[in-house]
Amino acid sequence: MSDATGPIPVVMGVIDDGIAFAHERFRSLVNGRWKSRVESWWLQDGAHQGSTSSVPYGRELRKAEIDNLLDACNRAGHVDEDLLYRKAGLIDFRQAGHKSAAWRAAHGTHVMDLACGLVPYEPQAERPIVCVQLPTRVTAQTSGAALYPYALDAIAYILSCAEEISKERGYSHLPVVINLSYGRLAGPHDGTLDLESAIDDIVDNCAEHGISLRVVLPSGNSYLYRCHSQVSFERRSQTASLLWRVMPDDRTPSFLEIWLPPRKSGLSASRIELKITSPTGQSRSIGETPGAVRWASGNQTYAKAHYVISPITQRGMFLIALAPTAQLDPTATLSPAGTWTIELRNRGLSRADTIHAWIQRDDTLYGFPSQGRQSCFDHACYARYDHAGRDNEMDDAACVVKRDSTINGIATGQHPIVIGGYLGKEMVAAPYSAAGSSIPSASSPRKPDALAISDNSRVHRGVLAAGTRSGSVVAIGGTSVAAPQVARWCASQLASGNAGNRASVQALAAQDEAGLPAGTPAVPSPQRGGSGRLRLPSPGPLKGRMDP
Repeated sequence: MSDATGPIPVVMGVIDDGIAFAHERFRSLVNGRWKSRVESWWLQDGAHQGSTSSVPYGRELRKAEIDNLLDACNRAGHVDEDLLYRKAGLIDFRQAGHKSAAWRAAHGTHVMDLACGLVPYEPQAERPIVCVQLPTRVTAQTSGAALYPYALDAIAYILSCAEEISKERGYSHLPVVINLSYGRLAGPHDGTLDLESAIDDIVDNCAEHGISLRVVLPSGNSYLYRCHSQVSFERRSQTASLLWRVMPDDRTPSFLEIWLPPRKSGLSASRIELKITSPTGQSRSIGETPGAVRWASGNQTYAKAHYVISPITQRGMFLIALAPTAQLDPTATLSPAGTWTIELRNRGLSRADTIHAWIQRDDTLYGFPSQGRQSCFDHACYARYDHAGRDNEMDDAACVVKRDSTINGIATGQHPIVIGGYLGKEMVAAPYSAAGSSIPSASSPRKPDALAISDNSRVHRGVLAAGTRSGSVVAIGGTSVAAPQVARWCASQLASGNAGNRASVQALAAQDEAGLPAGTPAVPSPQRGGSGRLRLPSPGPLKGRMDP
């Protein structure tokens, strides 16, 4: 480590979509010239620059290139950001696909401002930025099916750039904080998903080499999605039914995962049998055996169910996959919309065994072309609203549809800092903020570590941060904007030589809870609120116009 005294520089990594990297919140003014704080920017679906590029695909810009663009697009002291983004290839309407940075508000810009945005005209903490914009199709595919390789490449790229930044500044290893405000609904929820395992391994490997790496994730916004069910049996041959409502005009596939407890070695018989009935009355049965069952129209399959077992945990999983219920192609084979009934018959599970079912995310993001429509479990026992018409946030013990265990499917690993959201004025958990996992097979069942403000109040939705152009301020809500506020705090802790890890976040949340005045609403349950509600400082003055 360098002998220099004072705060340590901390490399901020942001992996997201719609990152307006030339925004003034990511610049500094040096001797009258604009200089970027972004050390490296990687547009993963940009035009590749050939053999001269250091990335295997997409387009990369380094700080010197960004500074040159800031000079080239400077008009009487003001940067023409639209011109700059066209030159950089970020906004290129000759290419197909959604252009998030062309809109007034973009998820990635807002998140990056909350994580590491600074006032360019004032003294700044040293927070060099490495940002990676995921391919548009990966973001649009809300199931997260394609996220793993690109997110893994992004983390590796940030760490590689961080090593270069460390050497340039005379340090052996600078600490790194990465914010990934993405998530999914389905998965094992026990820390063994491919991306979860990879993040844990990377954090461990960094620690072995003296690198302090912190990864911050949102807990998810799926508390009220009706996408999780939980079933237990009292006796053999007992049955339970799941009612899966699949929407019409859904132009994307739908998926349901049914996860079983770990299978004991030597057991060959099926512990559970499924009878799956389509909305048109066609039934298929499947047990814990290899192979698949299909539903077809002629020789074209529109639905399929099969069984697999995790070699890591020995947990079995039934995957039911449905074709879209609508397509522009009139010859396409469609899955019928309506209620798919899954009857589960117990053949060998004990009272202590619990089956968990998750519907994969399948909605359309705001601003993106309409494609998916989210399916859900549709049971009469699930009360969506209370008698006053408010969202009902309490589970019915007798109902199979549960709000419990709705946590982000990539946020149940050991090392990431997982943050939920609460309403700043009311001081209660945001209605959408997901609840922790209760999977017994997990090494340490995960719940959010703490809550940060994700909405200013019930009526003032969202948190204020940068729009896509300098001088603009927008409000965006959700646990995606709670997480980067904690990433910012972790960076400040690391800069001061402190740990800035999960335990630190939990300790701060507990301390902040203890300091709340009398009359404050009770702390949310640990399953939703972790160690408590964080009272973090504002990211700094947001000067400019307010976009509604």
